[in-house]
Amino acid sequence: STIPIIFIGAKEDLFHNTSLKLRLIIMIVSSFLFIYLLPTKLPEIEFPIISQFLSFSIINEAFFIFSILVIMNGNNLIDGVNGNMALANMVQLVVILLLAIHLEDRPVVDVCLIIMAPLIIFFIFNFPFGKIFSGDAGAYFYGFSISALVIYLFGKYEQLLSWSAILILIYPSVELLFSFIRKKMFENKSP
Repeated sequence: STIPIIFIGAKEDLFHNTSLKLRLIIMIVSSFLFIYLLPTKLPEIEFPIISQFLSFSIINEAFFIFSILVIMNGNNLIDGVNGNMALANMVQLVVILLLAIHLEDRPVVDVCLIIMAPLIIFFIFNFPFGKIFSGDAGAYFYGFSISALVIYLFGKYEQLLSWSAILILIYPSVELLFSFIRKKMFENKSP
């Protein structure tokens, strides 16, 4: 399910001519594929009003697709802030890794280690000045992968509180929200 995102991100990185609508459509397709192919159920949201609203299957799936889109785009914005994405994603992956070790989920541990390795190398060459960016392909891939790992882990293990997932993913979400507000209200630009 990450293949369409990698291709559209790489196309944008190389040619800078991919429309926002096409990128959004591809992100939705990839997110839908992930939700459709997910071997576990979707996580429960432990918030009174929201959990009742999400009890409808199609609304629940749409919510998680939207959540993945927010993390991917937030990750892309973080990458543009002095290449800050590598450190933020490494912290997120370490938290997921520790949860997976505690739960003895070896496949998630392996995936975390595999996708963290390039980030560590990237971070070593990029710290402290942040002159290199991962581009849309890297930002979309890592945003998608991290949100997919969180959805998988929290869907498979009901004992994990959904609030923990929010804490893991809060930074890209807040960055996207603040960028949206800044562009709309203070710069009079289209977000």
